This record gives sequence, structure tokens and C-alpha cells, in this order.
Amino acid sequence: MKATVLLLAALLCASAGFAQERAEGGPYKQVLDRLESLTVLAQPEWRYHADIPHPEDSELSDADWPTVKTREGWKSGARVLRGWIEIPEKINGYTTLGAKVSLELYFGSDERLLITVFSNGSLVARGDDDTQQPIPLTTSAQPGDSFAATADRGISEGQNRAGKRGGCGGEGHRFFSAG
Repeated sequence: MKATVLLLAALLCASAGFAQERAEGGPYKQVLDRLESLTVLAQPEWRYHADIPHPEDSELSDADWPTVKTREGWKSGARVLRGWIEIPEKINGYTTLGAKVSLELYFGSDERLLITVFSNGSLVARGDDDTQQPIPLTTSAQPGDSFAATADRGISEGQNRAGKRGGCGGEGHRFFSAG
């Protein structure tokens, strides 16, 4: 009985050690980080404004809007966020020509959210905070293409907008090879 308990304890300790190594990335972390650097460009900050009518209008100037950093929280209700995305010629030496490009956004809140996303003035996604997923911007990227990505992050109907806590987690845009 003691041998079984000791063996079980040794197995549990050994598996906990392996699980910790995997959680930190393990032996493949460097390779995975390199692969991610070939497919992801971060959008470190966004311009924001209080809830305004027709935020999708790409002619609307955001030059005087303050900026918010990715993963930065706020407590002032609904927000309109805008980021300008330009397709580079290359990412770490690899061409972007013909790549599929998606925008990955994440918004968190203590309250239910309604998220509407526009690209160059056109509606590309609408949903709530439970249905967030990558949003296709183009299926055939051309270096120099640019996108005005606007996200209207509003509190769902019937909720008090003042004083609600939220945050922006716009990770950036992801490039996938043309297929």
C-alpha cells in the first residue's frame, strides 16, 4: 500500500513538472513564437471617442481623438475605436501579396456588449461579447492596401452606459498564406 501511494505521489509530481513546462511553451516555444511573428502584426493602440453617430464614415476625422493601448481598460461606457491598418510589403522577409488578412479583436466587460465592426465604411461584423472571432478584411492582400477598422463597442440596449467597466483587447491583424 505504501509503495502504491509513493508511486502515485511520484507520478503526480512528475506530471505536474511536465505540465508546467508545457504551460511556459516548452521546447517548441521559440519555433511557435517565430511562426506567430510571420503571421501577426500587432495594433498596439487605437483612437477612441465616446459613442457617436455613424462612426463607420471613413471621412470622419479621428485626428483629435485620444488613444487607448491594447489591453487598457476604461470605465466610461460605450466607445468607438478606430485603427488604421496598412498592409506591409513583407513580414519578417516574407511577402504579404495574396495573403488572407483577418482582424482579431477582443472586448471584455462586466456587462453585455454589442460590438459592430466596420472596414472602410462597410459593416463586416456584428455580434455580442460571446461571439467574437477573427474578422476577414481581405482574401488577397496587396502591399500598401489600407483599412480603416472601426469598432463600435456599445453596451446592449436597456443598460446604463455610465460607469461600466470595459477594455480593448484588439490584438491586431493576422496574415494567412493565400490558399
